[in-house]
Amino acid sequence: MNYYCIACRVSKETKIKEEIENYLKKTFDTSIFFQVLFPTKQYKIKKGKTFENVNKPLTPGYLFIKSEIELDIYSRDFRKITDCYGLVESKNSIENKSKNISYKLERNDYIYASWIFSHNGTITPSKITLEIGSKVNVISGPLATFNGEIIKVDKRNNKVCIYSENSGTLQKVWVPIEIVKDEELDSDQEILKEFSKVY
Repeated sequence: MNYYCIACRVSKETKIKEEIENYLKKTFDTSIFFQVLFPTKQYKIKKGKTFENVNKPLTPGYLFIKSEIELDIYSRDFRKITDCYGLVESKNSIENKSKNISYKLERNDYIYASWIFSHNGTITPSKITLEIGSKVNVISGPLATFNGEIIKVDKRNNKVCIYSENSGTLQKVWVPIEIVKDEELDSDQEILKEFSKVY
């Protein structure tokens, strides 16, 4: 499977997502698989005595495409879409200073995009515990499968800053969490904690 990142004007992501989907449907046979996502993160916002789920952009100004065929040769067509800046050049291509520009995400970029698609583009709060030395144990949720690093914890606003190399632009992204105290864990979560990824 191939993954791509598209840069676009902030606040126009939903409109551009629809236009890209329409373009791909017209261009390819219906048997060709593709998926376009505008990733979001879900927060619990307190309103009065209750909490409501609110979705906010995970990567403002960026969309992701998952496709079974390579889309590099269509880069000019994407740029023709109003407010769309086109495919983001692969970081691997930039590092190698290749004359042949590549847009297909590779290595850490590929893993990051795959992680987003594995959660269908919506990153919900992950349950974590904080221990002495600020070690973070991920109990459950999207971060349990995240291949990267948590570099900052905002306990007041229930979010963490994660680091992942993504085309040299989306290296630091804030995602929601739910901080759980050890005494609040049930037996199943205690077992999961023992085998969870520690950052």
